[in-house]
Amino acid sequence: LLGKELVKENIAKFSTLVYAFFPFPLFLNTVLTNQHHATFFLLLAVYLLISKKHKNDKPIKKGLLIGLSLSISNLMRPEGIIFIVAMTVFLLLNVNKKNVKNVLMLFTSTLLTFLLITNTASLTVKSLGISDVGLKNKDPYWKFVVGLNDQFNGQYNEKDATNYEFGNKEQAFEIIKERSIDNPGRLLKLFLKKEVILWTDSSMYWSTDYLTDSGKDNIRTPIINLNKYFIYFFLLTAIVGCFNQKHKDKLLFIILLTGAYFGVYLFIEIMPRYVYTPQIILILLSMAGMSNLLNLKEKESK
Repeated sequence: LLGKELVKENIAKFSTLVYAFFPFPLFLNTVLTNQHHATFFLLLAVYLLISKKHKNDKPIKKGLLIGLSLSISNLMRPEGIIFIVAMTVFLLLNVNKKNVKNVLMLFTSTLLTFLLITNTASLTVKSLGISDVGLKNKDPYWKFVVGLNDQFNGQYNEKDATNYEFGNKEQAFEIIKERSIDNPGRLLKLFLKKEVILWTDSSMYWSTDYLTDSGKDNIRTPIINLNKYFIYFFLLTAIVGCFNQKHKDKLLFIILLTGAYFGVYLFIEIMPRYVYTPQIILILLSMAGMSNLLNLKEKESK
């Protein structure tokens, strides 16, 4: 459905069919991640925002629906802020004198619905005694402490887990400062390494290592290689897709959302499986890239 908002239906269907055989999400079962349901509701929020079907919805109604879908996603996996950042920039770039009132109502109703539902859920969890802080993160600095550790390429490691005192704000700020402001050169190299790992690795060890243990590398190796081919195909066509001139407004939001994910993971902890959700957003750009390439081929044949 999202693909059809950007490209012809046959390209959207083809891309979706290709994704159905992509090893990484196929092997990433619910035992290994909590991302599946969260991703569905995030994508639903994207659809409600950019789809032609909901283009003429009243802004408050549309905002309520987007906020509801986004809050459900955020309760399962707290990535809603990434969507809100992308949406804020998107609306600012599209606001003008004629639509400023509708844009303001859409943004306000989305944000208020999101905050109301997430905070109510958090207070409910706290009042029931399930968690003394509700759904809040007890230590929001930990992700940055790990994410800025260039020795381990911004990934979880036992050294930080042992040396860092959980919840110690002063210690966290000191470590973050030492790993960022005090070492800008090292930081730039780390950024590059992290993005390469995040977007091109999609490690399959979570779900295929048992094949090595069973002496079945002849099965595991082709799966790993196939996964790499899929990743590079999606990445290359997505880059081409950024220059697609059709449905520029909708494509702009997809680019902004991808960029928001890219920017956030520069600073926080990464794991290959964290790319599961942004990878689907990237594949929407890939559809636009395939459309560009097919149009180019048609022009050459004429």
